[in-house]
Amino acid sequence: MVPNAKHLNFTVRVLIAGGGTGDSTIHLAQRCTDLNISGVHIVHLDLSQASIRIAQARLARRNISSGITVAFVRGSILDLMNKQVLPGCSLPFDYIDCVGVLHHLPDPVQGARALQSVLADHGAIGMMLYGKQSTFFLCLVYIYI
Repeated sequence: MVPNAKHLNFTVRVLIAGGGTGDSTIHLAQRCTDLNISGVHIVHLDLSQASIRIAQARLARRNISSGITVAFVRGSILDLMNKQVLPGCSLPFDYIDCVGVLHHLPDPVQGARALQSVLADHGAIGMMLYGKQSTFFLCLVYIYI
């Protein structure tokens, strides 16, 4: 819980990199709404237009505060370095969420550098990668359950 959240006056720019069908985007927008936090600008970036359409439809069914904006952008994480994939978006980002995406790229390190290129000096990145051992373990779990 954020103490006195409704009295905070700031702007936060968030990039959901590889946002897919919107789980992280919707969760963040809903939590900010529930906590009366405004001034949050979320950019949902994904390669798939179909996934973006699903995310937009899911978000539209929520009662999200008018103080929270969400922009849906079709593009690649790798295109972030030239910054042209985000027209009209305010850079840099204060927080970047990238879950289960970078390991799908031909060069995950290049993807991480692309994210860093649009991160504010004071910013943070939340990142998760799948490993061969973890996916092998999940396969074993599914087989034996």
